[in-house]
Amino acid sequence: MKITEFDVDWDEDNKKANAQIKNTGGKGTGSFLVYFAAEEDPVSPSHSPLIVKEVKGLGKDEYINLSADFAPLARPENVNLANVQKILIVVDPTGLIKESDEKNNIESESVD
Repeated sequence: MKITEFDVDWDEDNKKANAQIKNTGGKGTGSFLVYFAAEEDPVSPSHSPLIVKEVKGLGKDEYINLSADFAPLARPENVNLANVQKILIVVDPTGLIKESDEKNNIESESVD
């Protein structure tokens, strides 16, 4: 698995992250999760923004485009997302897919 594209569209009207994940391994995968997490400063006491996507599997050389909209997660407890500094994407955070390179499963992008 590899994150081949990752961008963040973050302004007054949009609070979205988009990613393309490709199976670069030699065979298909089973189901796995993808986390989109907001890195905050200061950290919210509750309601830290996290979006979890489930991918049912990818064949060899297949890719999937995912989008995460954080706007519905805005609330007073997380300062309506004003404290978000970066968006972090983590592919297969539970390690279900055996890989030779786990380093290309994490990436972050600043929101400014």
